Amino acid sequence: MEEIPEQIAKNKFDDLLIKVHNLQAALAESIAQADRGELLNIDEVFAPLTADELNVSEG
Repeated sequence: MEEIPEQIAKNKFDDLLIKVHNLQAALAESIAQADRGELLNIDEVFAPLTADELNVSEG
């Protein structure tokens, strides 16, 4: 069964929305850690994200 372009676009949008929410949560936690003096390395900010979430391409 072939997906129609509208469904493909919706699926891509849904995937991007999830990635944005995950990034928002990671950044919020990092800000809280920084406020508490617990953030020691910038790499810790993005550690909770998956490789797929860090590699967003337009295409």
